Amino acid sequence: MFDAGGLNELTDHLLDTATAVERARVVLLTDLAEALGSGVWSASGCLSPTAWLRSRARLSPAEAGRLVRAAELVRRYPGLAEALEAAIISCGHLEVLAGVAQRERLPVLDDHIDSLIVHASQLRTDQFQIMVRHWANLADDTLDHDPAADRFDSRFLQISTTLFGDSDITGRLDTEVTTNLLAALDVHDTGPDNPDNPEPPRNLRQRRADALGDLVAASLGRHAGDPEANDTDDSRRGRRNRLVGTLILDLERILAANPDLDRLHQHVIGLGPIASSTARRLLCDSSIRALTVDADGNPLDLGRSTPTVSPGQRLALTARDHHCQFPGCDRSADWCDAHHIIHWADDGDTDLDNLVLLCRRHHGLVHYGWEIERSTWGDVSVTRPDGAVFREVNGRVQRHQSGRDPVLV
Repeated sequence: MFDAGGLNELTDHLLDTATAVERARVVLLTDLAEALGSGVWSASGCLSPTAWLRSRARLSPAEAGRLVRAAELVRRYPGLAEALEAAIISCGHLEVLAGVAQRERLPVLDDHIDSLIVHASQLRTDQFQIMVRHWANLADDTLDHDPAADRFDSRFLQISTTLFGDSDITGRLDTEVTTNLLAALDVHDTGPDNPDNPEPPRNLRQRRADALGDLVAASLGRHAGDPEANDTDDSRRGRRNRLVGTLILDLERILAANPDLDRLHQHVIGLGPIASSTARRLLCDSSIRALTVDADGNPLDLGRSTPTVSPGQRLALTARDHHCQFPGCDRSADWCDAHHIIHWADDGDTDLDNLVLLCRRHHGLVHYGWEIERSTWGDVSVTRPDGAVFREVNGRVQRHQSGRDPVLV
């Protein structure tokens, strides 16, 4: 039964909590402003206020930086501190203003701060953000300053490998690079997925991540390690640059009761620790040499490189498959990996009968729960983790489930 009284009580509690959080943020910023003025961060041996806040409050660099920039404005402008204390403006308004309050704009901000506080009190945070952007452009015109030069100097790209071998990417790109990057991603974006396809549809962020992978693979396939490659050389068309690396194997794992379970559960030099499923996907079309180490990390044996798909095999595979063989996918061979149906780590042969072209997205699927089979007459079928089998018949994808008639998808 609908309980209007209980719902109202919950709503009131949420609003009270949100108000308390905002007041706590105000106290945090005013206290931080006082700390910045006292120089306590320097007395503690830290190199910067941001570093001091990171170590004391265990914040990320980005969050600590945002707080320090906002607190610097509170310290510089008493009227801003008073407006915050009186709840005339919110901490969100302050952070928006801090985002454009670079040092060179401060002389102009000194003249306009009171007006900006008035506008902030009348606008939502998102509306105030638009107005502040216009103000920043006017300030730059007044100073005859080109902000693009500063943004260019502040450009960076940081790729941090996680515990599981994937990565977190953060950065700042100038307008031109951002525009070109988005355009390039759009070129490689296959568009919204058909909800009737076997695999679950991706959102825009997931499609852009896949597009970035294809963009990188396209660049490597043409240039890396192949200085003679060119657009008119048909013998090189469709070739993909392969991962080359060294896989560290722990002797104790190799001698474990079930060594096959941990055969690839180590790490690749340059990538860090990776799970078995990740290793199998990365190394499926790669040249990897296994290095066995003892318990202290001392090298014991450097094995031979794993079998790789030769250029001749790649051309033959392209001539046979033409495109990704996942049912319903027609991405061209240029965007496909050569997938070992039976992985080489499981004694699978590197020959055409055990190879199939799969685009990057579907290659990932068959290494994360999906299974793929190729019949002796060349038909490919995939089995979803829930047991549903998909195959392409006369250009249409059929779904087969136990006890049911095939269904077109």
